[in-house]
Amino acid sequence: ANAGVRAGDLIVRFNETPVGSVHDLHKTLVGETIGMTATLTVLRQTERLEMPIRLAELRRQREG
Repeated sequence: ANAGVRAGDLIVRFNETPVGSVHDLHKTLVGETIGMTATLTVLRQTERLEMPIRLAELRRQREG
């Protein structure tokens, strides 16, 4: 998976901004620049992990 995020990981922080929901994460990402680096903090089972990431444009899947 991108940025090392796995199914079941809980994203709790983007850089210094707490993330409590998917909506929070989306609001935070809207103002960010493609190509910038950031730190994503996730909870994986009982472990708290900080992952460096580079923001990329979302690719949409073609339908049909």
